[in-house]
Amino acid sequence: MGADKLWYRKPAKTWIQGMPLGNGRMGAMIQGHLRNETVVLNDDTVWACGFTDRNNQESAAYLPRVRRLLMQGEPERAQMLSEMAMVGTPKKGSAYQMLGELNLIFSDHCDDSMEIFREGTALAAMTDLFGKRVRNYRRGLDMSEAAAYVSYELDGAEYTREFIVSQPDNVMAVRLASKQRGGLQVGISLSRRFDASVRTEGERRICMEGRCGAGGSGFCVILSAETPDGKIQPVGDYLYIENASEIILKIVSETDQRCAEYSKICRERIDRVEHIPYSEIRRRHTEEYQSWYNRVKLELSCDPGLLSLPTDERLQRIRQGETDNGMIEAYFNFGRYLLISCSRPGSEAANLQGIWCNSFVPEWDSKYTVNINTQMNYWPAEACGLGDCQLPLFGLIEKARVNGRETAQRMYGCRGFVIHHNTDLWGDTAPYDHTRAGLWPMGGAWLCYHLWEHYLYSCDQDFLREKAYPVMKEAAEFFLDYLQEDEHGQLLSGPSLSPENRYITEDGQMGSLCMSPAMDTQIIRGLFGRCLDAAACLHISDSFTCRVTESMGKLPPMKIGKGGRLQEWMEDYQETDPGHRHISHLFAVYPDSQINREETPKLFEAARKSLERRVKNDGGGTGWSLAWMTAFRARFREAEQAEETLYRLLRDMTEDSLLNLHPPHTFQIDGNLGAAAGITEMLMQCRKDTLYIMPALPEHWREGSVKGLRAYGGLEIDMEWADKRCAVTFRAHKDVKKFVRTGKEDSAFCTVDLKEGENCRQEFQM
Repeated sequence: MGADKLWYRKPAKTWIQGMPLGNGRMGAMIQGHLRNETVVLNDDTVWACGFTDRNNQESAAYLPRVRRLLMQGEPERAQMLSEMAMVGTPKKGSAYQMLGELNLIFSDHCDDSMEIFREGTALAAMTDLFGKRVRNYRRGLDMSEAAAYVSYELDGAEYTREFIVSQPDNVMAVRLASKQRGGLQVGISLSRRFDASVRTEGERRICMEGRCGAGGSGFCVILSAETPDGKIQPVGDYLYIENASEIILKIVSETDQRCAEYSKICRERIDRVEHIPYSEIRRRHTEEYQSWYNRVKLELSCDPGLLSLPTDERLQRIRQGETDNGMIEAYFNFGRYLLISCSRPGSEAANLQGIWCNSFVPEWDSKYTVNINTQMNYWPAEACGLGDCQLPLFGLIEKARVNGRETAQRMYGCRGFVIHHNTDLWGDTAPYDHTRAGLWPMGGAWLCYHLWEHYLYSCDQDFLREKAYPVMKEAAEFFLDYLQEDEHGQLLSGPSLSPENRYITEDGQMGSLCMSPAMDTQIIRGLFGRCLDAAACLHISDSFTCRVTESMGKLPPMKIGKGGRLQEWMEDYQETDPGHRHISHLFAVYPDSQINREETPKLFEAARKSLERRVKNDGGGTGWSLAWMTAFRARFREAEQAEETLYRLLRDMTEDSLLNLHPPHTFQIDGNLGAAAGITEMLMQCRKDTLYIMPALPEHWREGSVKGLRAYGGLEIDMEWADKRCAVTFRAHKDVKKFVRTGKEDSAFCTVDLKEGENCRQEFQM
């Protein structure tokens, strides 16, 4: 099987080992069980609770006192006071939830569930179902078509199942088939543990309606079943289908977060799709999906003998220390597949789990964590030709911008808008949880980087003028008011923190809160710089740009501390956890490039030493942290270390399904998407007017190709390489001029100067 296909010889043992499907709005996870198949369903707008004004009314009054305590070196007192006066009230907000379950009970099939749990134990030989009755079992995910399938022979009869979630028709469609005439006997139901009622409607529909608690999303789900030769009969809240050779199921969902008459819209949608043949839904789904997926194609030389092994067996080889370029390809493809499947124009932004969640109380509420995780979800978008997948993120920023104005004014007495480290479907902006994570006012500023990136790739002046610049300007206005001048004339941010990390003062106090941690200053400097660049593009020069220029010059410089490392805080504190998962003070290396080899060599080396300290102290303890480290290694031109970090991610933080893990065993999508960005960084990097080709190519990747990568300025790039030579084709979607460097040492270079629609080919010795 190629790098576009994942497959397995057994059903999934757990939900996280399933196969995810999605169209941006609807999601499903396929397990592949023989008798009792439970498909967890999701809708991107199914959230509990609803919006609550959590702005702490005491904040503005206590802000000066908290700052004074921090400046006097009393972080513990400052933290205790801010916990009461500056964290949101209530501290917790809403949570994303699963929508419900599609239950398929194949009444004449054997139950494989016990065998799965007995596997690997002394009881495994009791049934040996897959050895005695089941032959040629296979479940798989075809990423090139966004389709999941299950096929098997049971007691000599052949069965197949296929699942898709279509964007053009906004429907989940399922095809169940048996080659034995009348071989399907299936009970079908929809269910949800809380807050829902289920009933059959007519002869072949099931409807599930409910609300996610007081103030939460109201939802409606309708299933329609059809069969050309079987018998359908409602039984209780089930549909029971007998003696069928083929069964087609169509499932639609709608919520009151998208439209007031959601039940009516849901019925109108099922009325429409009921009359569309499955084959036509499948065709339209495939064509539309491939218009996204086929934009980029990566190929690395791979041992062809590995292609016949199932995905979990190949992962097991990697866990035993083997290499497998084909799995690197598959991981890259899987990241792109997940982004396309969970974030589309018209959907909500991808949350901590994309859209795939099997809980009513998921870890961290499966919200939008904007101190890195939400941003990481979108790191690969532009370079992989998926810039439109960022549109839902821009919609989230707009919602939070409205609430963020209230938070800025009421909690800080500032203009502009602010977002702290978490937000939700309603764009909540007050600090969540506790000061150790929540009192970090940089979320909105960092999110603005994505608006600027979208402009750099698209060169869309209307987008810059009408969307990006107004939001960036308003985010900057907050900091123009919020920054406080110290006795040395420096403008400091705070109270803030270096996300989720803590330090120890010389007198033994343990602190999270501080003034102007390195990441704050880097984000603010980058935001100010982008505002000035955007204003120049739009020919704007006014009092705002003058004040930004003046304030930018007063921001604290980045410092090099003990051991020649980049300081994480203004003072060279001792860390409580030298291997902390967040590596926030290296923000200026990636995703920004304020620190780079050419312009800031001393800071570049200091940042590299900081990363080494994290690694030596067992850093990278989560999937997303390892993905971030991959991008750092690529920026440092450390090709072999970048590859090893990818393999560590595959070995230690990846399920058999390829879904990313946060210890102990929680799915988070950011590691998948961050890894795709890291691989892209190994192949190509952009900075201002310079394009770096293969800056971190490992020796194992000595032969390969990639097609369709995008660079700043509307440039599309294809690369083929072998035998130390690389051929690059440049295609201009806009007038573009780039200085091109190649290899780890920038050993070859040229200038590409193209008009819109032109292309050229260059060959380089690597």
